[in-house]
Amino acid sequence: MRKLFLAFEDNSLQEAKFLDVPRTTLFARYDPGNTSSSTQDHLHLFSRNRNELYAINRDGSPHDGSKAQLSGKEIKFLTSLGFSVPASGILESYTIGPFVSYKFSQLLEEDEPRDNEE
Repeated sequence: MRKLFLAFEDNSLQEAKFLDVPRTTLFARYDPGNTSSSTQDHLHLFSRNRNELYAINRDGSPHDGSKAQLSGKEIKFLTSLGFSVPASGILESYTIGPFVSYKFSQLLEEDEPRDNEE
């Protein structure tokens, strides 16, 4: 694990933890959850050229509207850290309005009929 400090515009520093994803060329940055912004613990995954591929919350939902097809190695890595992952390995979100994101699996697993259904 590598540790770096990230500097923000407000002159604050935050420790960032970077982890290599075993047997891949990927690495991840762990961000702890924040109760004031209602975010969960999450990971941002990057390629070696530092392009962000996706971000995933601890419960397996997409973070920041991410979309990705997770490889078996990525799934193994995420679950070893205590993250849940979608059974399909597909990380996808649907944005209904500004800053409102829902997992497709939640939309598809709806048991109760909608108001306009009988």
